[in-house]
Amino acid sequence: MKHATNTYNGTDIPNIKTMELCGRKRMKQIKSKERVNKFAEVFTAPREVKAMCDLVDEECRRIDSTFLEPACGTGNFLVEILERKFSSCKTIDDGLTALSSIYGIDIQGDNVLETRERLLKMFVQRFPYASMMMISAAKLILAHNIAQNNFLELSPHDIDIWAQGGVLPVYKDTKMDKE
Repeated sequence: MKHATNTYNGTDIPNIKTMELCGRKRMKQIKSKERVNKFAEVFTAPREVKAMCDLVDEECRRIDSTFLEPACGTGNFLVEILERKFSSCKTIDDGLTALSSIYGIDIQGDNVLETRERLLKMFVQRFPYASMMMISAAKLILAHNIAQNNFLELSPHDIDIWAQGGVLPVYKDTKMDKE
């Protein structure tokens, strides 16, 4: 089993553990048993992500169609959706529109950082000629649209305000306080 890290703003972020299987990488669906027990954290495998996105493929390919992943984990669904949206993009502005149409919330801060990193990497790879200003714009979009919070504790009003450019209420991990 391999363990790798990425860096986001100078912070090392562990990747999801992967296993080599018949020469192909297969995602392990948990980071740790403790996280499963404490947060019910289990990641959706790529095959299931693709199959579910295939059900709404036309919407996934519309660059202005909005998607919210309420428990985004490390961004498996958002990555698949953004990949499909990027296939419809003709310009960097289209790419920023696609990026600004996806939202994700996760209770784990490291997952939020990893999701932002994965999506930013996709943007830079898809638009290698993007200026630093455009990359900064992408970072700002992701900093706003991929947030740490507990979706189950948010009201519909909170989500509406956030989707219109406002901020979410400050997340306080009450489970950590009880330990």
